Amino acid sequence: MKLDLVELLVVRLPLVRPFVTANGSTTERDVLLVHAIGDDGEGWGECGADTTPAYWWETVSTAGEVLPAIARGESVASHPMAHAAFEMAVLDAELRARNTSLAAQLGASRGRVMATATAGFEDDVESFLAAGYRSVKVKVTPDRPLSRISWPGEIVTQVDVNGTYAREPARVRQLDDLGLLAIEQPLATEDLSGHAALSRELRTTVCLDESVSSLDALDAAIAYRAAKAMTIKPARLGGIAAAHAAHDRCVAAGVAAKVGGLLETGIGRAAALAVAALPGFVWPADLSASDRYWREDITDPFILDANGCLAVPDGPGLGVTVHVEAIERAIVWRQRVQL
Repeated sequence: MKLDLVELLVVRLPLVRPFVTANGSTTERDVLLVHAIGDDGEGWGECGADTTPAYWWETVSTAGEVLPAIARGESVASHPMAHAAFEMAVLDAELRARNTSLAAQLGASRGRVMATATAGFEDDVESFLAAGYRSVKVKVTPDRPLSRISWPGEIVTQVDVNGTYAREPARVRQLDDLGLLAIEQPLATEDLSGHAALSRELRTTVCLDESVSSLDALDAAIAYRAAKAMTIKPARLGGIAAAHAAHDRCVAAGVAAKVGGLLETGIGRAAALAVAALPGFVWPADLSASDRYWREDITDPFILDANGCLAVPDGPGLGVTVHVEAIERAIVWRQRVQL
């Protein structure tokens, strides 16, 4: 498809409640969108970057600075989240023109994906269970540990440590008797040897997240046997194609895998669900219904079904209807790149 125009848009969206983690408190999110318009249609992409580099070094500002060059086909090293957003928009446009869904294009094997509600420090897990979630992930730190689980045993439970036990690795053992599916990223990003030792020692599966910062990093973690499970975030790896490659490498290595989330709107969530429906992503995805985070999504909302799952969009492209009027109400910055 020949592109004529790329619009870069930042929308400011309030969360339904503050999301408090080891990286800080989020009450609203600036989301960078890419709107690709060509001779055969249009498509939308979403950048996973935040406004500050607390979790990842890319930001909305840095992605916005390099995306015009990426759209013009210039060589831009690194900046995987910016590249991922542009890839998503172009792929959405191309697949819409071909009347093919992203899920079908990828070879997805499921029409529904088990959702996960991620509980920040101030969230009530019981409220998520009442809403119908059957998988929860609880943010913990050494100062905010999880000492017991008070919800039904059939609920799939993980804890996400975000590397905060790096200075006190022995305390991770306190989480080993809780009947968890996984302990995610207990130690520092680069500490593959420490994770490998914990993985051998603990009964609970160690899952890497921040350590999976690229395909090369994934290969190193697999070779080091640093963990028995991996969190794959398409935006962080550079896009949907890279996430598919990561899926294939995990399958080949016999490593469990799941798709991680980054507080996406319905645009990014649609793409992530299509990836999460690949057969090798055997764990519940770190993706939730739209109303977990947003008062108003910018697509038709994703709604939890009676089994705690989300439907994988099967319409052309990303498979979602983008609410342009909602985007227009929330825009705080716009740039047009004429091609």
